[in-house]
Amino acid sequence: MLLGVEIPQGVTSLGKWAFGDCGSLSEIKIPKDITSIGNWAFYGCRGLINIELPPGLTSIGDSVFCGCSSLTSIAIPEGVISIGEGAFKECSGLTHVDVPEGVTSIGDCSFQGCSSLTHVSLPSSLTSISLYALEGFSGMISLAISEGGINPDAWRLSRFSGTFILVIPAGVTRIEDRAFEGCSGLISLVIPQGVTCIGEWAFNG
Repeated sequence: MLLGVEIPQGVTSLGKWAFGDCGSLSEIKIPKDITSIGNWAFYGCRGLINIELPPGLTSIGDSVFCGCSSLTSIAIPEGVISIGEGAFKECSGLTHVDVPEGVTSIGDCSFQGCSSLTHVSLPSSLTSISLYALEGFSGMISLAISEGGINPDAWRLSRFSGTFILVIPAGVTRIEDRAFEGCSGLISLVIPQGVTCIGEWAFNG
């Protein structure tokens, strides 16, 4: 029954399923040398309470922490540019997530089933939020949208029922059709003067 792991300096990568289904694992120390963590590396580690991700990490793969129900917080390093499908799915103990600037994509179902989440902060660098990424989340979400347009094909927030504040910065010129249709939890919206087009059904419902 594996309870704790200390990975030595010099190790640069963790492969797929490296510690998958180690349900009793509660603590793991990862060296700063690690730059790659494979898909499902900590899948089903129900006892994992805390983990510090190394600063050289550039992506969080598919289902890496899926089912880590005891994990209450996670600090995503600033070098990360993508969060894979189901990366934190069913992390029911996770209470808040701050996605740093530099992250450009969040995969399908990445935070699905995180029933304890009360706050999510998303950066202006984000260009793609995939289907069901935040399904079931009902807390407060802060969005910082980069310059250009808001396209529903990239921002899969249509029918998102969680409570959120929408911050649209200067530089955005258009809000496409159905971009936020059915977002019943939208409580605050400021549209800058530079916007010239608000599409059909953009905020309907």
